[in-house]
Amino acid sequence: MKINLGCGSDYMQGWLNVDQWPDANPDLVMNLEETPWKLDDNCADEILLKHVLEHVGQSSSTFLAIFQEIYRICKPDAIVNIQVPHPRHQDFLSDPTHIRPILPELFSCFDLATVELWQEHNLPGTPLAKYLKVDFEVARVQYHLSAHWQKEHAEGRIDEAGLMHAIDTFNNVVEWIDIGLRVRKPFRPGHALRKVDAICIERHGGMGDVLMALGAAKALKAISDRPIVMVTAPSFRSLAEACPHVDEVVDNVSALNGRYVNVKHIDLNPTAYGTSRLHQIDAYLQAFGVSADAALKDIELRLEASGEADAQRLIASWPARAPGQVRTLLHVGQGDPNRTWPVQRWAELATALIGQGQQVILIGSGDKLREQSAMTAVEGVLSALNVLGAEGTVALMRQSDVLVSADSGPVQLAAASDIGIVALFSAVAGSCRLPFRRGEARWRAEEVKPSCGFYPCYRQMQDPQIMAPFHAALQNQSLSVGKLFSDWCPAGSSFACMTQQISVPMVLDAVKRIALSVDSSNTDATPPKTRTRRALDAVAASPKRRPRKRKASTVATETVTASGSGRVEGA
Repeated sequence: MKINLGCGSDYMQGWLNVDQWPDANPDLVMNLEETPWKLDDNCADEILLKHVLEHVGQSSSTFLAIFQEIYRICKPDAIVNIQVPHPRHQDFLSDPTHIRPILPELFSCFDLATVELWQEHNLPGTPLAKYLKVDFEVARVQYHLSAHWQKEHAEGRIDEAGLMHAIDTFNNVVEWIDIGLRVRKPFRPGHALRKVDAICIERHGGMGDVLMALGAAKALKAISDRPIVMVTAPSFRSLAEACPHVDEVVDNVSALNGRYVNVKHIDLNPTAYGTSRLHQIDAYLQAFGVSADAALKDIELRLEASGEADAQRLIASWPARAPGQVRTLLHVGQGDPNRTWPVQRWAELATALIGQGQQVILIGSGDKLREQSAMTAVEGVLSALNVLGAEGTVALMRQSDVLVSADSGPVQLAAASDIGIVALFSAVAGSCRLPFRRGEARWRAEEVKPSCGFYPCYRQMQDPQIMAPFHAALQNQSLSVGKLFSDWCPAGSSFACMTQQISVPMVLDAVKRIALSVDSSNTDATPPKTRTRRALDAVAASPKRRPRKRKASTVATETVTASGSGRVEGA
């Protein structure tokens, strides 16, 4: 079907003619500024907007909603034909109903391939294609000259270069512009990624950062359909190999030499990804010039039978859970000062949870578990310290109800299960770290945050003035990057966010809210079931469209380059 939007008196046979004014006798009376339109998805092979766009969408939200509707109703590869007066011609400037100037460059924001290049190279430009989930390619641009300039060019008094300079500089050179947009559909990010032979993700540590790189791997695999190679530290190799979306794990990038002609490699180790205002997975994806829906950003791990067997043997050694008894895992991390909750508070929390009838398990591994081990003195607490590896811990999480942890690797490891998450945050916001699950950000997860006015304080590292003295210390090697991140505290190095402001009652309240979604029939033989949440979409009402004036076509000359940029030749 061909649709003539805003037809006015220009009724076209064989087209569906649409206008807001009944007196125009259109086939369909519809105001373009009132969305959603009364037209089906994927119904249009071709659309015409003849001297319409300059009359609509005085507010940006209305204009963008119109283009979302155009994209919705178009079939793949449909053509959208747009005719508009040039905004520096008197025909545009003299009409009070002309409310929006239109130039071909405007549609770069709606071209997903262009937007992805902007983002990959940190170039300016509003990424409307990504935000609106539309993708239009400029396929044709034709400039129709005013009579004077048409004659000057035809009679050889101005060459093409001079004419293009005049178009960029003077008024009343181009009378109107004919623009053709090709609709790329379905909406699919990753135009540049589908041109490479393989994608290489490099992230060496720590565990949570590597796991979030694996979340990015899933999205990159789905978007590009290219082999995903992971470069990581030996200690995280088995974790990366457990991700079904990683095709290969190597120790260094040089291992790919001679195997792929064109590899897209991004080093995700720089600290900027940890201080970004974006979720860390989104920051990783932006480095590749793409974004992805929440359903593509969850962390998936295939567990070896040995990991599940280790967890099951450990569970069998503990007292059996009564039906409905909540099993809570505590990761008593005692690492970086700005992310460490005092062990005394962990002990108070464990005692309170056991008093509520919960089964409390300590988890963690490594050679720095002295303080965590002291927690085993809490009456009734069970220990899995230094017993389970990463895969065994995931298997235990899948048989448990709640995880409580400060901002550390187990929070991201929990993404491979449905366990409820209560995470204590300080230097980084929970919105940047809590995992994507079940197609949602922060599904079954609670962020416990401090009252500190600097929270989340890592973001201050983006301020060059604040960072100036630290850069000097880093350069003369009197300060290491690791020490800077572990000791960062704008509040006088008090670390009050963790030592004072996050209290045991705050954490207990969060655990209670998460535990409410636990199925009362859960036992060790039946993994816990959880409830999902559904998002509600809200549609804002759009302002009404202003009247518009029809413009007659003028005789002009035209030539179109393959890239869609216009140039004008003589008739």
